[in-house]
Amino acid sequence: MFHHKPELKSYPAIAMCILGMMFLTNIFNVGFQLRIGDVLTIISSFFYALQIVYFGYTATDSSPWIVAFMLGATQGIGGLIYSLLFERSTYGAINWPAAIGPIIILGIFASFGAQTMQIVGQKFTDATPAGLILMTESMFGSFFSVLFGFEPFTSNLLIGGILIVVAILMMQLNFGRLIFRKKS
Repeated sequence: MFHHKPELKSYPAIAMCILGMMFLTNIFNVGFQLRIGDVLTIISSFFYALQIVYFGYTATDSSPWIVAFMLGATQGIGGLIYSLLFERSTYGAINWPAAIGPIIILGIFASFGAQTMQIVGQKFTDATPAGLILMTESMFGSFFSVLFGFEPFTSNLLIGGILIVVAILMMQLNFGRLIFRKKS
């Protein structure tokens, strides 16, 4: 799209990261099943990947704080309009005193804060390593699920996590420079 080819080491790193995701999701034991939620996730992933690539090229040209603010404002206004149009009838069933705190925490810290850190961070890295780093979300989700006792620790979680970390290291290390230094 921007006439910028990924580095050659990107391809094996991406393949290794996907293999790690396959171990994390236990596809090898359960089998591959594609449901409507999976299709929606794949579609979302495609647009999220476009966003990562776009921010990788525009974050260096403009202030990431302005981009983050405009993105947050757009998402907030769009979400409010959607909620008023399609969810208004359910407002009465919500326990607002109990719900408002978690909603604010999720909206400000988990969504806006994380996205702002991503945009600021992408000013200093390429799109491919940024995408691989963001793929650790599933690894950390599995880690915290085990930590909080929601699922058992399995060899698939260990193998998947190791593959994802190795894929990120492959992208971050300059193997040509390391090999050249050893010969000198």
